This record gives sequence, C-alpha cells and structure tokens, in this order.
Amino acid sequence: MNRLVGSLIIILSVILATSLSGGLLIYLDIPSVITVVGVTIGGIFAGYGNTGWHYLTISLSNQKLDDEQQAVQAIHFYQYLGNLVLIAASMAIIMAVVKLLSNIDDPKQIGPALAFALLSVFYAAGLLLLFILPAKHHLIRLNRVEIPESVKTMIDHENRLSKRMLVLVSVCTMISLGSLFFAFNYLVV
Repeated sequence: MNRLVGSLIIILSVILATSLSGGLLIYLDIPSVITVVGVTIGGIFAGYGNTGWHYLTISLSNQKLDDEQQAVQAIHFYQYLGNLVLIAASMAIIMAVVKLLSNIDDPKQIGPALAFALLSVFYAAGLLLLFILPAKHHLIRLNRVEIPESVKTMIDHENRLSKRMLVLVSVCTMISLGSLFFAFNYLVV
C-alpha cells in the first residue's frame, strides 16, 4: 500500500509540475521512450533471459521467493536493472550529441536533439524511482532477506558502480549542454 501511495505522489507531483511548466505533451518524446525501454528490455534478455522476467513478475505479484539464495539473486537483478536504465540514458545522450553535432548548421535540430537527451534521462530516472528501487526494496522486505557478508560486499561494489554510472550520465548531460553552447556560438559567428 505504501508503495502505491508513494508512486502516486511521485506521479501526481510530476504531472502537476509538467502541467504548470508548459504542458504534458512537451515531455513526451517517443524516440527517448524507445531508447530507454528498448535498451532496458534488451538488457534484461541479454543479462538474465527469462529469469529476469520471472523476477519482475514476482515483485509485481507480492510472491515470496523459494529460498534466500533466489532472493539475493533477485536483488542482484534489480541492481543490474538500475544500472541498465542509467546506461540507456547515457547512450541516448551520446546519440543526441552526435545528432546535434552532425546537424550543427541547422539550428532547428538543436532543440529536438537536446530534448531527446534530457527526456531520456528523465524517463530513466522515472523508471528507477517509480519501479526499480521500490521493487528491489519490496523484495527485501517481503522475503526478509538476511544478506550474507560476501553478498553485501558485492552489492556495495554494485552501488559504487551505480554511482559511477550516475556521474557518467551527469557528465554526458554536461557534454550535451556544452555542445548546445558550442552550436549557438558557431551559429552566431
């Protein structure tokens, strides 16, 4: 119930903020959705196959896992999934910068390229905040998993990797904004 209430508060806050800042439609970008969702779904198949889909359905159905080892593997899956959406956002930013720089003579291409980059990060953050992190913590609470020390060390390593991925996304965003600045200076001169 708390998960639902928390998610609703987040969704309603985002809808209200986007409505007040220019309308919901300016925050809809199909290529960004395709990139983030496509890379995430592809990564689930590539990394976990059908087991990944099994972990997703378990979290959604409030089903307990059979044993502690399976619960720990499910937690690893959600760590992996969190990294995946950050990788998808990074890829989208790089794709946007390439598009921006390849069409630098056309000022009309700057806005869509930057929107693609920034909305991809927005969608990835939304997936992470609304689904991935709550599902992981729900699995931990539901299964009352006592995580062995060796696994805690591995999770700490993955958390450091996630932080590095977040830094990468931030750096890519700054490169994207720097490219915009370069493009404007190039077009003005």
